[in-house]
Amino acid sequence: MSVLGGRILLATDGSPEAERALGTAATLSEKLGAGLHLVCVEPMPDPLSWPEARTMSPELRGDIRERAEDAARETLEGQAEKLREKDVEVSGVHAVAGRPDSEIVRVAEEVGAGLVVIGSRGLGPVRRAVMGSVSLSVVHHAHCSVLVVRGDDDFPGRILLAVDGSEQARVAAEAAAEVSASTGSELHVAFVMPTAEHLYGHHLYSRELKQSVRERPRARSGRASTSRSGG
Repeated sequence: MSVLGGRILLATDGSPEAERALGTAATLSEKLGAGLHLVCVEPMPDPLSWPEARTMSPELRGDIRERAEDAARETLEGQAEKLREKDVEVSGVHAVAGRPDSEIVRVAEEVGAGLVVIGSRGLGPVRRAVMGSVSLSVVHHAHCSVLVVRGDDDFPGRILLAVDGSEQARVAAEAAAEVSASTGSELHVAFVMPTAEHLYGHHLYSRELKQSVRERPRARSGRASTSRSGG
């Protein structure tokens, strides 16, 4: 059974970053044999930020939500058409109004997605600190794996798997091996050994302990890669 599950959720807003994510999601859907769902979240204004005299009535808020969902639906229609032009079947579309990061996570859980694909806006550190990052929030809160697409490089390409011997690293290794085997991407594995300055206390690792620590994640990632490529 696929470690990424049978469904991929593409979060899109029609931006250039989302266009790149669309191509990646289409490739993964085809190569992994996974159903592809689309979600577009149109942000809603926060009534708490309005002056008291302008606080929205339930009727006005409902009207704004309906307009926002219509805008999200229009975006999804355009994105779905581009996927059909690529001969990629769309399993479902979800037009939502609300807070983008929380709604993307909610829809991912609702459809049982094993992977969320989302574009990165590439915000600088100052804007990211002030505005927050939808993609970063989704990474932190989603129940499943999240692929943040950035840059102009074509997919598939190279995958760098960072391991530390933990259970989370084992799951990441299986997911990376599955994507690599399905798409023909090169898979590179990295393990970072702490320097003496980053160790607790005044002791140093012995050569035997260093070798043991290195070998554990290497062996685990190797087993994951073998099991995925071997079916």
